[in-house]
Amino acid sequence: MDLEDKQIGMLVADQFRDEEVFEPFDYLEEQGATVVLVGIQRGPVSGKLGGKVEAEKAIDEVSPEDFDALILGAGAAGLTAAIALMQTFQHWRGQTAIDTT
Repeated sequence: MDLEDKQIGMLVADQFRDEEVFEPFDYLEEQGATVVLVGIQRGPVSGKLGGKVEAEKAIDEVSPEDFDALILGAGAAGLTAAIALMQTFQHWRGQTAIDTT
């Protein structure tokens, strides 16, 4: 899959499942995508198993036009944020973010 020049937003919040963030993040970057970590606020975010990432953007700093796709890596603390973000991005429903053909 060629994801060159694709912008992928990934929602992260404290207590995320490490493998649900690190594995897709690594895969997408290997395929050429740019992955932007989006948090409830900018700054450090910790996973359940001790992994740490840095949220580059806060939810209120992004819009659907910024990304070709969105991944909800979230975490326990991110459920409310994920719901708010999906409401913001509601017009994405029914659209394919990345054409894999």
